[in-house]
Amino acid sequence: MNLPADQYFIEKGNIKSNFINSFSILVKRKPISLLFLSFLFSIAFQLPGWPEIFSYVNGHQMTDRSVYERMVTGFDLPTDYISEYSLIMYFSAEFLWNMFLSYLNRSIGLSVDQIFFLITTMVIWRISFEIASRAGWIYTLLLMNPLIIDYAFSQLRIAFAIFIISFFWTGQRGKVITFFAYAVCASIHTSIFLFAIMHFSVNKFFDSRFKNLIMLCLTGFLIAILVGPLREAVLGAIGDRRAEYHDMSSTFYYLFFWILMWFFCLFRWKDIMASADGRYALIILSIVIVNAFTGGYSTRFIAAAFPSLVISMNKWPSKPVSLITLLFIPYASLQWLFWLRVI
Repeated sequence: MNLPADQYFIEKGNIKSNFINSFSILVKRKPISLLFLSFLFSIAFQLPGWPEIFSYVNGHQMTDRSVYERMVTGFDLPTDYISEYSLIMYFSAEFLWNMFLSYLNRSIGLSVDQIFFLITTMVIWRISFEIASRAGWIYTLLLMNPLIIDYAFSQLRIAFAIFIISFFWTGQRGKVITFFAYAVCASIHTSIFLFAIMHFSVNKFFDSRFKNLIMLCLTGFLIAILVGPLREAVLGAIGDRRAEYHDMSSTFYYLFFWILMWFFCLFRWKDIMASADGRYALIILSIVIVNAFTGGYSTRFIAAAFPSLVISMNKWPSKPVSLITLLFIPYASLQWLFWLRVI
């Protein structure tokens, strides 16, 4: 049926108005949909049973995961046998982490597997949300990486602390609340003090000036020295049990991609400096550069900052996928071959 001209334009205007309104609602609800989809992603991510795969390949459980399990089931958490804490011990003995595990297991009644599942879900949910919202869903596929598997399923303490800090590190909650969040998380994992230095530098040296680029690199170099050559001296001074940890360094070849990415970032340093993720990535990669020669521990820093590293890859100006990402894919394949003990 043909409509009169005036009614036709009214109907056409209504359709256009309804479309605009619907699109506006969709845009406003996008963060909610991202939260929900990220949650589904975090559940699907765990379906393969990565801890079981690791055990099958290596003949033993994931190291940190098995330690936490033994401490909980054997009532061997520091909070089980330490009755008095000094101020330093609240951090060196990770008081809040142990209280958290104890509360969930002994007060709430959750099993160790349920506790681990809860932490892993939160960690993967947050990482995937950050990458999806700031780089795009296609980049969440890069989370299928052995570093993230070990981080989210075994290195649960640092992963949980970084999960909390991720809501505060850009200073969006105010100075007082941010300071409190870091203090709390330092009682979960003492390395948060190092991340506090990095995050402070990210927010302090934000202008795209060469002087700030140097300061960010120097921040990474300093931290690399603290966790490398000076590790035993620093941790031993506060009585931290990790002062005598076994060697956890990575080979130069294993770190080669991240070293290459550091040079890529320097090549386009003004673009990298334009975002907090880029500045954070620059510090992390500077740590890797020094550790490649001093034997420091790099992989946990890479895993903890993985969202910012991936988001920085996305910022490289090439289509349809960034050049750095294209280089990362074959590198990640080699990581899997190494993780699965194929090579």
